Amino acid sequence: MTLRLGDPAPDFDAETTENGATTYPATLLSVDTGCAFDEFEQKLHRAVPEAPMFLLSALIAQCAQWDEIVRATTDHAPYGFVRYWSSPDSRMMHAAGHHGCASSYLIGNYELAEQMYRHDAAAMLHAPLRLVVHQQQTPTAMLSFDLPSAQFACFGDQRIAAVGQTLDEKLAALLEHLGAPLPRQLRPF
Repeated sequence: MTLRLGDPAPDFDAETTENGATTYPATLLSVDTGCAFDEFEQKLHRAVPEAPMFLLSALIAQCAQWDEIVRATTDHAPYGFVRYWSSPDSRMMHAAGHHGCASSYLIGNYELAEQMYRHDAAAMLHAPLRLVVHQQQTPTAMLSFDLPSAQFACFGDQRIAAVGQTLDEKLAALLEHLGAPLPRQLRPF
């Protein structure tokens, strides 16, 4: 299934069984960044800074209002995302004798996560978003991630699916900033 920005939230014919298992398709996207691994990682780190956890913890301890928390995060997220976690997977895999490079990331946007959480807390299964920068047999690094609108459509709630589409748009803007090509699934009409 090909999705384009602005399309109605997809119905992926998610199937839920009586034991609560839901089967749904995922759309894995991989783009050639056009950069060496280390160069692309540096660009990604500048565009998606670490979440200001010390500041957020202080605001929560002070019983700050939600809009203050959102503002604090937004101030640190020039392209709509903050980085919650990263793992230089390469180091561990090099110890096992592998020569490729890979780093995993969890990135997100608290404001958009809340817009899904209010309808179904289970949406946090896919929020924050997971990205992997990897380079193995190519001269340049690849960036791989699941299409957010496909992930969030599985909840069967149009309000959550609409936020998934907004995340598609934000990822498209991030990729454009990073100079990476846009997969057709992230291009507007």
